[in-house]
Amino acid sequence: MNLIKDVFQITRDKKSDSQWLLEHVANIHRLGKSPEIFLDGHGNIFNPITTLKLCALEYYVNLYTRVLNEENVRLNHWNGIAFLDVFAGSGLNLIGKNHSPIAGSLPIAVKCHFQGKSCSHPFNHYYGIEKDQNHFNALEARMKSLGVTQNSTIKHDLAENALPEIISDIEKNNYHYLAFIDFEGVKGLSKEKMDSLLKIKGDLMITHILSERRTLGRAKKGMGDEMILEKKYGEGVLEICETEDDLQELYISNIKEHDREHIITINIESGNGYAYRLIFAIRNTKGNSQFIPGILALKKRIEAFSGVDAQHIINQLDGRMSRLPEI
Repeated sequence: MNLIKDVFQITRDKKSDSQWLLEHVANIHRLGKSPEIFLDGHGNIFNPITTLKLCALEYYVNLYTRVLNEENVRLNHWNGIAFLDVFAGSGLNLIGKNHSPIAGSLPIAVKCHFQGKSCSHPFNHYYGIEKDQNHFNALEARMKSLGVTQNSTIKHDLAENALPEIISDIEKNNYHYLAFIDFEGVKGLSKEKMDSLLKIKGDLMITHILSERRTLGRAKKGMGDEMILEKKYGEGVLEICETEDDLQELYISNIKEHDREHIITINIESGNGYAYRLIFAIRNTKGNSQFIPGILALKKRIEAFSGVDAQHIINQLDGRMSRLPEI
C-alpha cells in the first residue's frame, strides 16, 4: 500500500466543511451517549469550544493509528504505540447549559483508532492521570466498561507526581507515545516534567491557553504569579516574554529543542470572545511526514468554525433544533 497516497485519500476535501464537522461531532456525541461510556452520567462540565478540540483529537487518533501501523512500528524498532492522557478527566464531557454528553479523550483514543477493511490499529497501551477522586473513579469504570483494563494504567494523582513512573514504563516497554496534554490553565505540569517526557520517543497534542496573558500581566506587575510562569516556561520568562505570542513561541522553541521539528498550531475559537491553540509536535521518525498533510487538512477544517457552530450541531443532534443555521 502507498501509505502517503492513502493518507491523502482520507484528508482531501471530499465533504464540505459543514458536513465534515457534523460527522465528527456526531461521532463523539454518539460515543458519549453509548451505554459503555455514559454509565451513571458523571462527567466534566465544559463549554461548547471543547467539542472542537475533541473532534480534532478523534480525527488525529484515527490518522495516527493509520500511519503508525504494524509495518511502521516494526521499521522504527518499537514494541508498540501508547496513548498518554496527562489531564484525563472523567472520560465523559457534558457540554453547554444542557450538559449534552460527548466522549472524553481516553474513550476517544480507545474507540476511534483506525479500522480498515482487513486491519485494525489500536494503541497497545493507554495511560491516564486524574487528580480528582470522583473523576478518577468514573474514568476507571469507563475503561473497565470498554474492556481495556488489562492494557491501561490510570493514576489518581497530580500529573507532576505521576508522570515520572509512566515515562519509565513507556521506556521500559519501548513504546512510542502520543500524549494529549489538555491544560486548563498555566498550572499542572512543570517545564522539568515536560522536558522529561520530551526526552523519550513520542508525539504531542497540547492545548495552549491564550488567557495566560493575564498571568503574564500580573507577573510583570509583581503580583505574585512569577513563580507560576517560571515553573511552566523556565527561568527568565519575564525577561524574554512581553506578550501571549511570546509565551507560545518560547514554549514551542523548547519543544523543538527535543527533536520535534514538525510543529503545527491550530486556533480554536469559542465564538464568544475567547480562544486557545492546539500545538501538534511531531518527532522525526520513519513515516512521520505522513502526519503533516492530515494535520494541515484538520487545521483548515477546524479553523472554519467556532464553539457556537459546534453547539448548533449538538442542539440538532439532541433534537432541540430542526435544522442547522448557516455555518
